[in-house]
This record gives sequence, C-alpha cells and structure tokens, in this order.
Amino acid sequence: MTDTDINKTTAKGAKPGTVLDPAAKPSIDDLLLEGKLYLNETLTAKYAFNAHNGNATDKSPYVWKRLRPEDKDGGPREEVSDPEARGTVDGKNILSGAIPSYTLGKDDTGRLLEITITPKNGLGETGTDAVINTGQDHTLIGGTADGAIIDPNRGPIIEGLTINGTLEMGQALTGSYIFKQNDKDDVDNSVYLWGIQYPDSDDPTAPTSPEKRISDLVDDPDHHIRASGTVPPYNLKPEDSGRIIQLAMVPRSPLKSGNNKMMLGESVATDTVQEAKKSNVTGGNPDGTVKGIADDFTITSETPEKDADGSMAVKVEKDKAIILTINTIKTGGQYVGGVPIEVKLDKAMGRAKKDKIDATAQLKINGETYTKDKSYIGRTDQDGKLVIEVTDQSSIGLKTPVSITMGDKPGAKEKTQDVIFTVITSPDSNKANYWGHMTEEVTTGNIVFKRPALLKEIGEENGKGANRERETYAEGIWSNMIRHCTNGVATLEKTKELWRIEGNMYVKYGWPDFMYTTDTIHSSGYHSRIRLLDGREDYISDSSELHILSCKK
Repeated sequence: MTDTDINKTTAKGAKPGTVLDPAAKPSIDDLLLEGKLYLNETLTAKYAFNAHNGNATDKSPYVWKRLRPEDKDGGPREEVSDPEARGTVDGKNILSGAIPSYTLGKDDTGRLLEITITPKNGLGETGTDAVINTGQDHTLIGGTADGAIIDPNRGPIIEGLTINGTLEMGQALTGSYIFKQNDKDDVDNSVYLWGIQYPDSDDPTAPTSPEKRISDLVDDPDHHIRASGTVPPYNLKPEDSGRIIQLAMVPRSPLKSGNNKMMLGESVATDTVQEAKKSNVTGGNPDGTVKGIADDFTITSETPEKDADGSMAVKVEKDKAIILTINTIKTGGQYVGGVPIEVKLDKAMGRAKKDKIDATAQLKINGETYTKDKSYIGRTDQDGKLVIEVTDQSSIGLKTPVSITMGDKPGAKEKTQDVIFTVITSPDSNKANYWGHMTEEVTTGNIVFKRPALLKEIGEENGKGANRERETYAEGIWSNMIRHCTNGVATLEKTKELWRIEGNMYVKYGWPDFMYTTDTIHSSGYHSRIRLLDGREDYISDSSELHILSCKK
C-alpha cells in the first residue's frame, strides 16, 4: 500500500513544516498505572505515543498478564483469559494514551499485574515493547509492599505465634509472633488475650477460653499490642496451676486507603501443650500444664481408717476397692493444682508381721493401672486433687503401704497410707497370720456355733496345729481340746442341722474344711465327727490328737 501522505510537510501529530519519515519507529513514553490494588477495583494504563517524526496514528496492541512477586525480575508470566486483558488502540473504542480499565479478579490476588504495550503506528512500524507492572509503579494505592493484589476485606495475618517461659506458678510467660501485612499500609494494632484454656461445653454459664472471647475485645485498648511482634507477659497465678494456658490473637490494622476502616484478620491461638512439644516452654508438668507449688498434702479415704494392731489403716474385704484422694494445699488451706505427685506400692506384710513380700495390690489412676513394678508419676488436677483406686483381688490378707511423694525437687514431702485387704479364710484376730474377715459365729436354732480357735489363741503348749489357708488351728486330744469350750460343743444331730441349713461353711463363712468333733459319743472312747464342707460323718478315738472343735457360745 502507498502512503499518499509521504513527504508532506504537514502531517497528523507532526509539527508544520516537518518532513515525515515513513520508516520511523514509534515508542511508548511515560507509561504509568493508576488505581487501587484491591480485589474488584480497576487498573488503568496511561502513556504518551511518540511517533518520532513518523506516522502519528496509534495502533498499538496491549496485553495484561499476571505473575508471582518472586518472578517479577524475569520469571514466567501467566496469561489472563479475561477479554479486558488484551486489545488494540483504534482511536474509536480504545483511544490513544489511555488503555481501558482492567477489573482485578479473584485470580489476581497475591499476584502482580503487568501490561505490555507494543508501540505500532498506522504504517505498521513497531517499536520496542513498553512494560510496567504493579510492583514498579509506586503511585498505586494499596496492595502488598511488593505490589501484589489483595483482598482488602481479608485483613493482615499473624504467623509463628509462640509462647515462651517457665510453666511454674509465680513465673511469667511471654509471647512472640510475626505480623504479616495484607495491605502495604497495614499497621500492627493487633489484639491479644491470655488465659486458661477450658474444655468446650454446651453450658452457657461455663467459663470459656481466650479464643472464644477475644472477638469481644478488638476495641479494648488494654488488649492492643504496644510493640509489634511482642505480646505483653502473663504472670502465672495459683489458679493457673494444673491448667493449660492459651494465648489468642486477632490481627488488626486500620485500612488507611479505606477511610481508616479497621481491618481484622483471622484469629489464631496457641497453648502450652503445643508449645511444650516444641520445647518453647519448660519447667512445667510433662503434659504442658502449669506446675503448682504446694506446702503440704492430705490423704483421705472414702472408707474410714481403723486401728490395725496399734496403727491406723484403711481396711476392706478383698473384693472391694479403696478410694484414696490426695489434695495438695498451700498454707492456709488453699488448694493448689498441677503439683507433681509420685505414687508407688511398698513391700506388703501379713498380720503376724513376718517377712515382707511383694505387694499384690494394684493402683488405678486416671484409667491407668500401676503395680509393684510401676510407679505413677503425674500431678494433681487443676483443683489440687488426685484420686487413687486401690484393689487387691489376689490378696492373701496383706497390709500394703501406699507411698505418696509430693514435688519433684530435693526435700519433697512423703507420706504413707496403709491399706488392708482381708480374706474370708483368716479370722479377724491379732493371733492370725493374715488379715481376715472370717465369720466368728453362726447361729442355728438356739445354738451359737463359734469358729475353730487358732492355735495361738489357746496357747501353743496345749495342742498341735492343723494348717489351712496359711493359718494354724488348735488341734489335740479330746480332753485337752474340750476344756477350752466353756459351754461345750453341740451334738452330732445339732451340728448336722447346722450343715443342712448353712451348706458349705468353707465357701460361705471361711471356716476351714476340718472334721469337727461333736458331743455325741459313738461308742466307748470314741466321739462322732462331721465335716461342715459336705456333711460327711465318721468317728474318732478320744486319744487321737486330731480333734478340732466348734465351741458353743
């Protein structure tokens, strides 16, 4: 095509008298961006088309692209599918010097926008691309410090929230964090709240954790950060002992380009359990709770103590449990939680106080079972309480010391609580080898039958012993044994009636399964006997040393 305007001295865009150069290549000068770097706002490119004495008609094409902030110095660019993202100056719909506005969308957030304009004149001559992105034009409003697009309603971000310090009553905890701007104009005016972390509850009157309450404090200056990155300290009080401490924050900043509207980011929280796992807090209990410091502790039992041959002990039958409660206290009686406690079973002993043996009792604490080879090492709860369930299903009638130590430092206080689990096969007598609850008397008709006597109860010199279930019972010739029964013994028929009514006396009352001699004479020099286990009868010579009696009361 022939340009009929070539060599004219007056041309569009040229000064009068200027000779035009048809090969001149145009350029884009003074390229700049206008707008706000916010989602749903618009960007406009302004420039000056320089013909350089060539054709002055602006036919320049343009294209918007997006890129990551880290790629602005040569990294890859992303195509933008929006129709607004590309076009060509035509002098009608798109005028020279002002590229139509591009509306920032969701896909643009976190990215830089870049426009490339290729200078091109009406003769098709092109010059060097002119390129500018939102990270280069510092006259733009808002966005991140490196020029990325933001959602202005999102607010700033808090990262790396950390608790530091010693988890011990009387110490102070500190907090640190990184305030990450969403808008380059964001100023750290964040909100913080320390406090006890409570379990979630459907009860509207139950106390709540800081993360549940902090939204009510965003306008409270007493809870605003004074120095960015540093949270004012929290002093641990007695009521914090045994508790998890939580630190909650809400990032907050005035949006300067939005009429000083306060922008809030998403709340964040951390607690001493999480921080203990990271070793950011030290000195507390292993579970991340605050360690309490108590002056003393008490041991109480649901079952009252009783005298046990000169010392006090909690005594129950072996199929029952003993519930002990430990309370850690300060001077004055105030309960203190989170105090370190160790509980263990010492060597056990029978009633005769012979050699000590390994304990057969078990401790159940917080659902975990502990035996002679395993001590409980833990703490009292937030109320200063630790509940211990003691059982001994395998007891042979032992007294077992439960040893309790408070504190984990030198000079820790120690106390012992004796527990006794009695067996039905030993009588409740200070002459017994083991602790028992054998039934002392059984009544049938008008006769009260007494359990057989222990050898020690009648004096060892008066007969030999018969052993059953670790106890030794009096046994001897008829004349020696009957003199210990002030009211004699019952006849065979009356004793047989006892068995018929009561059945197995061993199972029911713990009486040993002997053949019991009765008052009935079988024949000259012989007395009749009956076994109260199964009712079997026989007779025995009066001179035999195997007589065992159930005296009448």
